[in-house]
Amino acid sequence: MGRPGRRIVRKLLPGLRITHDIDLVIAQAENVSHGKGMSLRHYNELEEYGVDAFSGGNHTFERHETMALVDSLGAPVTAPANYEVGNHPAFKLISVKNKKVAIISLLGYTIPHGYSDATQNPLITADSILQELTLSNPDAIIVNIHSDVSSEKVMMGHYLDGKVTAVLGDHWHIPTADARLLPQQTAHVTDVGMCGVLNSSLGVEADTAIRRWKGEKVKHHMADMGTLQFNAVLVKVKSDSLLASSIERIQLYTD
Repeated sequence: MGRPGRRIVRKLLPGLRITHDIDLVIAQAENVSHGKGMSLRHYNELEEYGVDAFSGGNHTFERHETMALVDSLGAPVTAPANYEVGNHPAFKLISVKNKKVAIISLLGYTIPHGYSDATQNPLITADSILQELTLSNPDAIIVNIHSDVSSEKVMMGHYLDGKVTAVLGDHWHIPTADARLLPQQTAHVTDVGMCGVLNSSLGVEADTAIRRWKGEKVKHHMADMGTLQFNAVLVKVKSDSLLASSIERIQLYTD
C-alpha cells in the first residue's frame, strides 16, 4: 500500500527469500503507487527488491502504466480476467527453475461501485482459463480472488479445490487467520492482508478516514509514519503435482 508498503518490502523481502528458500514472490499490485495501480518506476523498484510477479484488482485498471504492463506479454503483471473492459491477457505464465507457474487474478461480484456491471462470473471465468491452461500444463497455478465479501473468497477456494495450487484472497487489507489446505490439497486464505502502515485505516490516515465517515468532504491521505506491517503467506508446492503441501502465514512488524 503506497510508499510505506514498498519500504517494508525493501527492508524485509530480501532476507525472507534467503531464510525461507523462496523460489517465487507474487505481490498484489493494485495499491502500489499512491494507492492506485502501479507505475513503471515502482514496478522496476519492486522487482529490484525481489518481487517476481504481480496480481491485480479493481485499481489496476485506473492507471495507464499498469495496464501497459498487463498488456505486455513479457511483463509478469496480471489484471482481473473477469472484468470485461479492454482485451487484456487472462493470465500470465512465468518460468521458475524450469517450472511453469500460471498467475490468475479475478474480481468477486461484490466490488466497489462502477465495476460490477462489467464483472463476469468469476467461477465461469476460472473454468475457461483452466481449460485453456491444459495446453500449457503448468506446474503450479496461483489464483488471486479480489473481493469485498468473505463468502465469495471462500467459495472460490472450494470451487477450485484440487484444480489449482492456491486460491489467495485479498482486498480487505486485513489478514485473516484461516490459512489452510482445503480437503483436495489446494492452499487457501480468505485475505492475505497488506504491506503498509499498521496504525491506519487500510493504509489511509485514520483521522482522515474518520472525518470522511462523519460526512466531511476531505481527501484521503496515505498514512506514512509509524510501525509498518508485512503480511504474506508462504505456499509450498508438491514435487509430483501442482497441489500444495502446506501454507503458513508470515506476519512481521518493523519501524
